[in-house]
Amino acid sequence: MYSVASKSGRRVAAGLTVLYGCILLYWMFVGFNRAHFTDYRYNFIPFDTITYFIGIAHKARGAAMLNLLGNIVLFVPFGLLLPLSAKLNPIVWTLLFAASITMLELLQLVTKRGMFDVDDIILNVFGFLIGYVVLFVVRSLLLSK
Repeated sequence: MYSVASKSGRRVAAGLTVLYGCILLYWMFVGFNRAHFTDYRYNFIPFDTITYFIGIAHKARGAAMLNLLGNIVLFVPFGLLLPLSAKLNPIVWTLLFAASITMLELLQLVTKRGMFDVDDIILNVFGFLIGYVVLFVVRSLLLSK
């Protein structure tokens, strides 16, 4: 499924994507009292952090759920906006998005302004896919009428 948006619609979607991306970059590197660590922090084990937060959800429900759901929900708009921005195959969009998120996670690691966490990549891409599925369903419903 490729974009059916008009040229001006694609421009608006691209502009919103850039604006939202800038906000997320701020949150990832500066916001939420982001501290500069003296050591490198990382998790390369898939589902390790996710399992940890699910395990402590009964003790620290707010923090655990904020981390898990935040890493999903905050990236849903990219699944909605990116496919509207340009005509690319959905697999290409997903791979480009995953590569971009991986680069940002690596940047957090090398700048020590966060933690590289493979689970963040998994959750972020899952959020992107949720947004894309919502877009696909809405488009399908609108086009079938």
